[in-house]
Amino acid sequence: VKRRLPRKFVDPSRGLGRDLPLVGRRKEMELLREDIEKTAPGTVRRVLVSGEPGIGKSRLLREIGRQLPDGAVMVRVRAYPESAGSPFRLVRDILLGAAGITQDQAPAIALERLGSAAMGRLGDRELREALCLAGLDSLPGLECGSGGSPGLRIEFLRRVVASLAPPGRTSVMMFEDIHWADEPSLEVLLGLTVPWAETGLLMLLTARPWLDERIPGLSSSSFDRRLDLQPLSQDEADRMAEMLAGQSVLPGELSAVTARAGGNPFFIEEMVGAVSEAASRGEVFRMDAQGTPVTLRGVLQARIDRIEQSRLRVLGMGSVMGELFWDSAVAAMTGVPVEDVGASLEKLCSEGLLTRSPVSSFSSAGEYRFRHAILRDAVYESVRLIDRRKAHSAAAAWLEKTVGRSLPAFAGVIAHHHEVARENGRAAAMYATAGEEALSRSAYREGLSFFRKGRILALEEKEALRARLALGEGYCLEKLAMYRESFAVLEECLALAESAGDLVIASRCTGTMSWIKELTGDLENNRILAERALELARRSGDRLTVARALSRMIQHGGDAPFEERMKPGLEAREIFRETGDVAGEALCLLNLGNAALEEKLMEQAGVFYRSSLALYRMLGHTWGIANCIANLGLVSLRTGDAEKALPMFGESLALSESIGDREGIVLCHINIAKAMLELDRRRKALEHFTLASAEGLEIGLLPLVAFALVEMADIHVETGKPVRAARIAASVASASAAGSEARKEAERVLEKAMASGAGNDVENAVKSGRQADLAETAARETEGVTPPGRAAGLGGPRQESQPNL
Repeated sequence: VKRRLPRKFVDPSRGLGRDLPLVGRRKEMELLREDIEKTAPGTVRRVLVSGEPGIGKSRLLREIGRQLPDGAVMVRVRAYPESAGSPFRLVRDILLGAAGITQDQAPAIALERLGSAAMGRLGDRELREALCLAGLDSLPGLECGSGGSPGLRIEFLRRVVASLAPPGRTSVMMFEDIHWADEPSLEVLLGLTVPWAETGLLMLLTARPWLDERIPGLSSSSFDRRLDLQPLSQDEADRMAEMLAGQSVLPGELSAVTARAGGNPFFIEEMVGAVSEAASRGEVFRMDAQGTPVTLRGVLQARIDRIEQSRLRVLGMGSVMGELFWDSAVAAMTGVPVEDVGASLEKLCSEGLLTRSPVSSFSSAGEYRFRHAILRDAVYESVRLIDRRKAHSAAAAWLEKTVGRSLPAFAGVIAHHHEVARENGRAAAMYATAGEEALSRSAYREGLSFFRKGRILALEEKEALRARLALGEGYCLEKLAMYRESFAVLEECLALAESAGDLVIASRCTGTMSWIKELTGDLENNRILAERALELARRSGDRLTVARALSRMIQHGGDAPFEERMKPGLEAREIFRETGDVAGEALCLLNLGNAALEEKLMEQAGVFYRSSLALYRMLGHTWGIANCIANLGLVSLRTGDAEKALPMFGESLALSESIGDREGIVLCHINIAKAMLELDRRRKALEHFTLASAEGLEIGLLPLVAFALVEMADIHVETGKPVRAARIAASVASASAAGSEARKEAERVLEKAMASGAGNDVENAVKSGRQADLAETAARETEGVTPPGRAAGLGGPRQESQPNL
């Protein structure tokens, strides 16, 4: 009755967890072997294994890993629930695991280890940049970027991760539980390519079925294969239970176990364990007895209840940290010496509840994780609510002390701990930091979530903090083309900032409001607000705020000579350089380039754009990179090289889609269409102008919609459709929201249509068009066309009408 599990079924990687020969999954294993064979040199193949908790996703990966040659699995990392709040957490874990680096490693050793892992493919500067961009800038003595807060670069990190794959063979990367992964890391992994022809890379990823719901833009095309694991059949479940139990459990008891388990391997394992433990005590575990747990959570809770109290307290504090935690953190949370905590954790490992990571993120702390997320949740629920709050507060304090200069990357996790501890003010401030970190790398949707959480928690906090959070939310909304909502939030921000006497935030807020006015065609209020932002900035006495406001004034020089119009921008650039604000200088150069482009000074515009692009690349600022590439494309287009311009516009479009910049999507489709016209590909040009109109109409960018419609009308005239052209052009010519330049162009197209000889039909179309609202005309011309931003999963149609901003 007390017969123990045979030693051959023990897997050291799971403590004393049971590791049986794989039961079932024959078809899945065959498909994975096929994927290994299909991963050709110079290619990346991605396979997603999806299934409910406990269904055997990790077990399947472990089994296929055993069948690979030694060294073929180059890295195996796991995401945790708290990962979503830590930008590039998964990428950071890849570098830590592949190079054997700890979060607090000496920089010289870290650089040497990463260089060795990259096999000489990265130079010293690139190695330093990789450590910084992955959030490892807390390494003592490692300086990152300007101001100590580096941006994060998707493209560069893809190359860094790819450089870890050894040449001359197919390597395998395993990523578990990516439903918890942070979105920037997923963006890196799902866009990974191998630039070396001799290297093949197979990525095996596991996730729960709701991955698609968490990341709506994800599609089946993101993966080369998707395996959806189903429960074991009754025969397979019975066979697994028999192998687990050996001779210690009667067949009748096993049948009851498998009937309850529903084919879930983890449930079967835990239920058989409970029956075996009862048998070892000379008891009979009856599935139908009163008070006997019949659910997985119930079985786990019964197991937890049998843990000795001092070890249970240690385990409970670990569960507060999350599925992954550290012995030093538990020691700080409990007041128990770290040596005693370590002894308890090792005992829990031997009991199959925890596993110890071979390499810790922090060299001064042992790293542990729960054997399964379901187990961690059950332990967490056993912690009393009052103890839970105190523990979350202590967890936040430990993280703030330990992560050092990497605090912005961990701010979302720390904020969550403060929030659960009901330390609302601290949580709100930390959410503001997390949101600002997201903004710095163009992660607008993630930033919006952080700022909104912070605003809810800061309702009773000081106005300065509330203004800071509102400013961040307004920024994110503007970048996501939600202009009405952004303007309303920024008005709240301005009132809070003025009440708090914070002229810096007031100026920055007013400057963003000015930009929204420009985007939506209200040029008069755009100028008024820009001047107001500069006035507030000068009153604040803050040089950087003055520089930001000055860079906005470049476009408001009126009829002044070009050199005079450039003076505010050049003054701003000097301030940014003197203060070391690289992001400010990059934006200023971009604005100077726009002014030169407007004056048709193409060579000068190109110099400004290339300088701006270099800075944005250094910062990893995707929005800036996308804008500079597109504008360099415009320089090429306007100097007669449409072939050179097209790939630039395409690259900018992909970047804009990746960060949810729907204004950028509109501009890119317009630019692609203009290049197509230069190449005499009118049909393709019309398609892209139509897509731009559909996108612009959905988000309320009527000035850009008007421009696209005029171009569409011109194509219709040239292709023998003067009546349709006249109706569109007349509508634009009569719309105040179109802007003076678009209205002027519309009148030119009208003249061409009238001269076509269509007579009364054109005249009637002109009358109809002048009576039509611009939005109504755009809706008719784009009927049945899905806006590209919505197609990319960036949102749907607005329910309310476009506001008068």
